[in-house]
Amino acid sequence: MKLTPNEFHDMQLLLGKTQVGQNLTPQEEMRLRSYIRKEQPESADDPLDAIIKVGLVMVGIYLIYKAFQSLSEA
Repeated sequence: MKLTPNEFHDMQLLLGKTQVGQNLTPQEEMRLRSYIRKEQPESADDPLDAIIKVGLVMVGIYLIYKAFQSLSEA
């Protein structure tokens, strides 16, 4: 993953905000787009709904990866 831990955490918070029905401010949307651009440059200009879906998939995949990693270390 190309995002720093702080960027990943901020992306999670922004995505969480969208999932509880809150709108992102223009600045928050720009931050979310910048995080997606780092990981999926081809998705950066997609509509916000698509950006949110890409972000949720990225977070899900990362969390599954971390879960498997912790299981293999146990």
